[in-house]
Amino acid sequence: MCATIAEQLVTEFGAAEVFETRIAENVSLAESPWRKMDVFEHAPASRGANNYEALLGELLGSGLVS
Repeated sequence: MCATIAEQLVTEFGAAEVFETRIAENVSLAESPWRKMDVFEHAPASRGANNYEALLGELLGSGLVS
């Protein structure tokens, strides 16, 4: 995510409402739907899979999901 967009989200909603984790664009994320697989099946060690794992950790840590 562009830093400017992240800054705008924080300005609009407040830092407490915006997660720290950013999902970077990468080839593995783009290829996964084409292969009819999620990124964890297609490329579990990819940056995209790592980003989504970090987001899940953040969601679990926030108590929004269990």
